[in-house]
Parts: sequence; structure tokens; C-alpha cells
Amino acid sequence: METTQQATASAFVESIKAQFPEQLKQSRGTLVGNASYLNFPTQREEDWKYTGISFLQKEKYNFSRFTETIDISAFRQDKNAALIVFVNGFFRSDLSSELPEGLQFSDSVNHEFPEIGERKNMFTGISDAFFTGGIHIQVKKSVEKPVEVLFLSAGGQSVSVVKNHIEISKSASARFRFLFRSADSSSYLTNSITTIHVSANAQFELDQLQFESPAATHYNRTDVTQHRDSKFSINTFSLDGKLIRNDLNIISEGENTETHMRGLYMVNGQQHVDNHTLMDHRVPNCYSNELYKGVMDGKATGVFNGKVFVRRDAQKINAFQSNANVLLSDDARINSKPELEIYADDVKCSHGSTTGQMDEEALFYLRARGIGEESAKKLLIRAYAGEVLDAISDESFRLYLEELIDSRFHWNNV
Repeated sequence: METTQQATASAFVESIKAQFPEQLKQSRGTLVGNASYLNFPTQREEDWKYTGISFLQKEKYNFSRFTETIDISAFRQDKNAALIVFVNGFFRSDLSSELPEGLQFSDSVNHEFPEIGERKNMFTGISDAFFTGGIHIQVKKSVEKPVEVLFLSAGGQSVSVVKNHIEISKSASARFRFLFRSADSSSYLTNSITTIHVSANAQFELDQLQFESPAATHYNRTDVTQHRDSKFSINTFSLDGKLIRNDLNIISEGENTETHMRGLYMVNGQQHVDNHTLMDHRVPNCYSNELYKGVMDGKATGVFNGKVFVRRDAQKINAFQSNANVLLSDDARINSKPELEIYADDVKCSHGSTTGQMDEEALFYLRARGIGEESAKKLLIRAYAGEVLDAISDESFRLYLEELIDSRFHWNNV
């Protein structure tokens, strides 16, 4: 049982600090010093009510520059996409490819970032002090070729702290994929913070794949700001990991924005996945649509907490939110809490949540037509997940995800 007492993270932070590169430690003196006063989130806090992370206090992670030759072909999805590679949080130029014209890229370790103002926690504090790399990109004009950013963990007991910033210039468009993968099945920690600015009339699509070691802990935070007439889509696929926590915060600051948030989480065993989202409508005449679906097997647990906030002056907002979950075993469970907080009176908003077992009538129907039980379950789960997968604009990436899902649930031979 997770303790509800406030627990200092000083011992955990000190163990990380001891391994942190000395040069970076000196350049971030104040931030490193402040990190010693961070506290572990506990289940007394509403945002962490169903997600306990006290086990991290016993872990000893290290910053490891994995410089060995490594074959990354098994972790890529699109061999024709532009590629940026980080191994254990450190940029690997030798594994990365040339980027298309229109992108201005540099390793974020050379940049200073403003501190996160709202909803700060231990992980954001660790990021401020200990990030070792990440992408700092300005999309100056539209880029047709997708960009894959591979965050690979290798070597065991590593900590990867990355900080990313993406700015889409006015009227530009781009598609990025963040691939969080593991070279082995060891225990490690990934701490990823991303800020995204989508300028006026710009379009940006981000796909995130979390397919990591079954012993991995992953904290992911994405903060997005949209300006007038912009369109933003994010698709998050959480398929493997001991504990995955995704915080997604989107602010609509310009009129006529369009926002799509989709997620698919499929876990089993004793794994845990937690999705917290916030859609903040601050101005009128905007649209947002959120759809998250979960499949839980074994003793897996999940959390969905999605909030749509419509401010007083944000009239004529269309905002929709839905969370659906299928429990494949009696021991799996999900805590779902969709929320609407509306202060405007001329809006169209809805939210909903459903949780249940697999449709027994549909399963019986398929089996009565000669389809085996496992094959029938596969068909039903595929159809259930299809609403999220079919929204992916890149067909090759969608097919790739379907293959990973098949291998994840041992369906390849069904």
C-alpha cells in the first residue's frame, strides 16, 4: 500500500545528483540545489490518488553514456523518415540522419528553459535540474517527410532525463513520432518533458509510442499552446512498461483552433498506466475532441483523468471527451474520471466513460461461425482499438502499431 505521508525525495535526488555529469552540474547549480527539496507525489494528492510511486525511493539509477555500437533498425518504424536518436538521454549524432530542409535543430542540452509554472511535481523539478538532452526544433516551413525521434534506453538501471521544445512557425506543418523503446528488459527511469508552440494557421501531429521494458518507469509530460487557426493532433500509445504516467496539458489561446487528443493503452500482468489530460479553452470559436481507450488484462491497473476547462469568455466552444475500457480479466481495474468545468453559456460539450468486459454475445457469434476463441478475441479487440488506430494519418505507422499489439498479446500465431 502506498504511504500517504509526505515523503521527501532528497535521498532519491542525491543518488541521481551523484551520477550527474560534473560539467552540467556546475552550469545548473541553483536548479540542482533546489532539486534536493523536492517531494515525492503521494496518493493523498488528487492527481496521484491511484498511482503510487514510493517504490522509486529504493531505486538507484545512473546517468550512463551508452557509447557502444548499437543496431537501432529494430526500433525504427519508417526507414525513410528523418531520424534523431537519444540513448539514455544523450544525443547520438552518429545514429541520427540528416534532417529535411525547413527544420532548425539543436540538442536541447545547450538551451535554457523557463521553469514550468503550473502543476509542477517532482518529475518536472528533476527535469529542470538534470536533463541531459532532447530536441530543440523550429519548423520554419512545411515538412512533408515525417521525423522520428528515438529515445532508447540501454544498459540497465539508467535514468534518461530529456527536455524537448518544438515550435511550428506560422502556416507551417509537420509530423513527428516519439518512439520510447528499450534495448533490454532491465529496470530504468525515463523522464520526458516536451513543450510545443503551434503558431497561427500551423498544423502539427505528434504520435507517441511507449513500448519499453516491462520493468521500466516512464513519466511523460507534454505542454501545448495553440494560436489562432491552428490544428494540433496527438496520439499516445502505451503498450509496455511497469508504470507509465502521461500528463498532457493543452491551452487554446487563439480563436478557431482544432485539437485532437487520442490514446490507446494496452497493459497486462501487474502493469499500471495513468493518463491525465487538461484541455483549457480560453477563447471563443474552438473545437476539441478527446478519445482514450484502454485494454487491461491480468492484474493490470489504469487511470484516466481528463478535464475540459471552458473559461467565461470562451463562447461557442465544441468540446467532446470519451474514455472507454475493456477488462479482459476479473483482476484488472480502471479508475476513470472525465470532467467538464464550464463557465461559458453558449457551448456544446459532452463527456462520458464506459468500462466493461468483452462482449460475450459478439464472442459467441464469432465462435458459432467456426472462429477459435483466441482469434475471436483478437478480432474484437482489433475492432475496439480501431477507432483510435484509424485516426492515424500515416497508414504504415498504423500497420506497424497493429503488429506491435499482436506481438504484445502473443497474437502473431493466432
